[in-house]
Amino acid sequence: MSTSKDETTWHPNLSRQYLNKIGEGVGTAGAAVAAPLPQERELLPERITASLARTPEAFPCFDFQYPPLAFAERNDRSRSYEPLWAGTNAHGQGAALYVHIPFCRARCSFCYFTVAANRQETEVDQYLDALEGEMAQIAPHVRGRVIESIYWGGGTPTYLNVAQIERLMRALHRHFDLSACREFTVETTPTMLDEAKLKALRALGLTRLSMGIQTFEDAILKRLNRSFERKDIERVVDQARAEGLSAINLDLMYGLPDQTLEGWHSGIDRVLEMGIEGCTIYSLDLHESTQFYRKQSEITLPGAAIQGRMYREAIDRLSEAGFSMINRNIYARDPQAYRHQNRRWENLPLIGLGASAQSYAPGVAYQNYASIDQYLDAIEEGLSPVERAVWLHEGEEFYREAVCRLRFSSLDVAGFAARYGAPLDSRFGTLTASLMDMGYLEQHEGRLRVSRKGLDYGNLISMFYFSDQRKIGLAGHGSVQQVLQLQALRSAGLTEDQNLR
Repeated sequence: MSTSKDETTWHPNLSRQYLNKIGEGVGTAGAAVAAPLPQERELLPERITASLARTPEAFPCFDFQYPPLAFAERNDRSRSYEPLWAGTNAHGQGAALYVHIPFCRARCSFCYFTVAANRQETEVDQYLDALEGEMAQIAPHVRGRVIESIYWGGGTPTYLNVAQIERLMRALHRHFDLSACREFTVETTPTMLDEAKLKALRALGLTRLSMGIQTFEDAILKRLNRSFERKDIERVVDQARAEGLSAINLDLMYGLPDQTLEGWHSGIDRVLEMGIEGCTIYSLDLHESTQFYRKQSEITLPGAAIQGRMYREAIDRLSEAGFSMINRNIYARDPQAYRHQNRRWENLPLIGLGASAQSYAPGVAYQNYASIDQYLDAIEEGLSPVERAVWLHEGEEFYREAVCRLRFSSLDVAGFAARYGAPLDSRFGTLTASLMDMGYLEQHEGRLRVSRKGLDYGNLISMFYFSDQRKIGLAGHGSVQQVLQLQALRSAGLTEDQNLR
């Protein structure tokens, strides 16, 4: 295998045999066989092109974990908070806090998250009991950490009534240091938010409301099994502003049944007309657990080419209106406003509470039981609800931030070098230079990001920056085929090399 001064190889696969195989597809096999390192580097652009040509990925995924959960451990060490939170990193005692509230009025046709529909008040109280039990378990191990931001996700957190909302915030104050928290975001839907809940949340410090509306088109909302109409969206936005809340984010989804390019443009235009501060755009994912997946024969979806135009043209319209990219899914008028979403990709520790919640302790990513019943049972038995964890190798936060930043947002080149004592180019100089020369990456005002040309391949390009150990592990990992985000690497041929199986 060829080596270079880079600690990490410049191609996602570590084998000359694989590079030769790729070369055969573009007429370069003869030159690549046993070629010296300089000649191999000359062929790198062709090999990257061939790798990207093999991937079916066209749209940015909504979430991601590095290292992938295919590497997760399920053992006593993973379930004990003491070893999970024993490490330190460049962020000192800072942390963010996420709380998962899994309740909804009804399950949407596209939803594959951990949710429970139409539950009774007593069942919600039982879940809040469990959340407080989890807080009591983890609090001693994160004592001294200062919470920078709070995010309530779901589900629909405003499914809780006013008393339950206030109870949850009191519990968070009891167990965590919220004195420096400057950002508090709550997800909601138009039918699960009234004036009383808005007033209660504002009194508790709410700074942003994030509404999952998906579309302004009433006919499509009905197909999504949403219980509101366009008029309800506009009413709740007006109510929020009347309560003094200016930071409002709306989620829009493309690739929906019967959705047209014109209808999608109309939705983006309506966001701009309403003066909304932030917009999340993401594609329909036909996950096997969704109603839409089970009824594929009964629905008509826009083709891939139209979906690609929807994504790109939404970006164009928002950018022309003065929006900046927070990450590949979120665009906002104030690029500094989304601290919670941005800081998590800098390896800021994240304390996740609730069923299915993901956390990041320094040097280890872990996730709670996705099953609500398993989560409740664990807490009732006095056990940690952590189901699995991925332990980073020493120094691997360098790669984690590079991968996540390039996948979702942009990388501050100087800040990155200061945090880890070495610039990105010290390990990926050849790769980065080649991707920039080819137009897939670009650097502006000290920030490196995937270019407009590279957007279609952003998920795969970020995987080029995995550590060598993870690349080798992915090639031989038995469950890699079950991890959706790794399909692009498999399609690029990572698992084809017999030497890496």
